[in-house]
Amino acid sequence: MQHHGAPTRLLDWSYSPFVAAYFAFEALLSDRSKPANSVHAIVWALDVEWLARRIRHRLSPHDWRVYVRKDSPSFKKLFIDRRPALRLVGTAIPRMLNQRLSLQQGVFLCPGDVTRTWSENLSALAGARQRPRLRSFLMGRDAMEDAFRALKSMNVTARSLFPGVDGYAKSVAHRMRELWKTPVLGT
Repeated sequence: MQHHGAPTRLLDWSYSPFVAAYFAFEALLSDRSKPANSVHAIVWALDVEWLARRIRHRLSPHDWRVYVRKDSPSFKKLFIDRRPALRLVGTAIPRMLNQRLSLQQGVFLCPGDVTRTWSENLSALAGARQRPRLRSFLMGRDAMEDAFRALKSMNVTARSLFPGVDGYAKSVAHRMRELWKTPVLGT
């Protein structure tokens, strides 16, 4: 439901830095309400191998076996029913991938303790001696148009990421914005 706008505790991520960049750029390029020099896109990168090692270190052997199963009862046991809640961030991959998630090389990250922020959950997983292996890449709005065109040349577009009429409509709006250098209503 999240890809349709419903609120969830899951955070959308992609294994592809190009897909992540597309979403960061697309949101800002569609919003012309802010001056071009005051807006930046941020793409976050998290070392998933580090994440898996830290989760394995944090969980008991039994809980680790439950976690790697990645089925609904296992997810419920570790992320919903667990008392006290675990302060960590884990991957959540639906058992049945939908087409969008597959095309976007998507993965969900889920905090274990919803009474804490996502950052607090990730920091607790890292422990006192190390920092999370998380990096941010910042790009100014003035450079995003060129980067967005580069993504298009790699076929990272609305049409390739959103199957059906949704992707087609977004791609038409992007093309109109490109031709007219102006925002298009509804994008």
